Amino acid sequence: MLNRCDIDLESKLMKISARSLDDQIRFYLNDDESWEDDRLYIAAMKIGGKYSIKIGKEDIFEKIKMADELIEKLKGANIWIFMVKAIFILFSVFLAICVNNIFFSMLEVNCCWLLGRMLENTIKHIKISSQNIKSKHSAEHMLINFIRIHKRLPRNIKEIKKYYRFSLTCGSSHEVSEMAETFVSTLIGIMFSFIINTIIIFMFGESDIVFIITIMVYIITSIAIAILTEKRPKLLKKIVTPLRNMLIVINQITLTTRKVKHDDIILAYIVARDWVLMKCPEIYKEDEYYNIMKTCLVDVDVG
Repeated sequence: MLNRCDIDLESKLMKISARSLDDQIRFYLNDDESWEDDRLYIAAMKIGGKYSIKIGKEDIFEKIKMADELIEKLKGANIWIFMVKAIFILFSVFLAICVNNIFFSMLEVNCCWLLGRMLENTIKHIKISSQNIKSKHSAEHMLINFIRIHKRLPRNIKEIKKYYRFSLTCGSSHEVSEMAETFVSTLIGIMFSFIINTIIIFMFGESDIVFIITIMVYIITSIAIAILTEKRPKLLKKIVTPLRNMLIVINQITLTTRKVKHDDIILAYIVARDWVLMKCPEIYKEDEYYNIMKTCLVDVDVG
C-alpha cells in the first residue's frame, strides 16, 4: 500500500507540464489556471554549441504571440481541412443513400466524423511541427515517462532512449479525449436505439410510429448519457479509455519522431533535472546528475 509521501510524489509527477519549441524545452513550475495567468518555467536550450538553462515567465503577451504564430502556420492547412470535411460529408451521404438503413447510416456518419477529425488533426500537426519540435517533443515525453515510472532521474542516456515517445497526459491528448467521448456516447445511443427498435418491431411490426419512437429513444438516450457523464464522469471514462489511448498514440505519430536527436535528449534531461530539484527534491541525487553530465561531456550555463 502506498503511504502519504508516495501518493504526494505520484501526484507531483503526474502534474509535470512541459512544452517543446523550435529552440528550447520548457518545464513549467506552476499550473495554468486561466489564459491571463503568468506561468513560470525552466527552459533548456543550446546556444553557440553550449547548453544553457534559464528561468522565465510566460505572460499573456507571449501566449498571444505564440497563438498568432500558430494561426499563421495553419493558414495553408485550411484548404486541405475543408477538402477533407467535404470528402467525408459526401462519402457519408453516398453510403446513406446506397444502404437504406437508419442505424447503419448513423454508425457510418459517426465513424466518418471520427476519421475526419483525426485526419484534420494530422494535417494541422504536419503544418505546425518542424523536425526540431518533433525531436524535442519526443525527448520531453521520453524523459517524463521515465521519471514517472522510476520516481528518479535517469543515470545515463541509454536509460532514456529505452522509453517511448508517446505520452497519454500530453496537452495534445485533450482534443482527442473529447473526440473519443463524443464517439462512444453517440455509439451507445445508436446501439440502445437499435435494441429498442428491434424489440418493438418484433412485438408490433414495422411502421412509421416505430421509426418516430426510435428517433425519440435515441434523443432521450443521448440526453441521459450527457447528464450521466456530467454527474459521474469516471463511468464514461472507463468505457472510453481504450479508444482514447489508441487515438492519442495515433495522434502523436505526427507530433513526435523516432529519430530523436542526442542534443534534445540532453536538453530534456537538463531541464528535468532542475524541475526535479525544485519540485521533487526528495528524488534528486547530485552524484547521478554529475555522472551523466560527465559521461556526455556537457557544460551547462545557468542564466
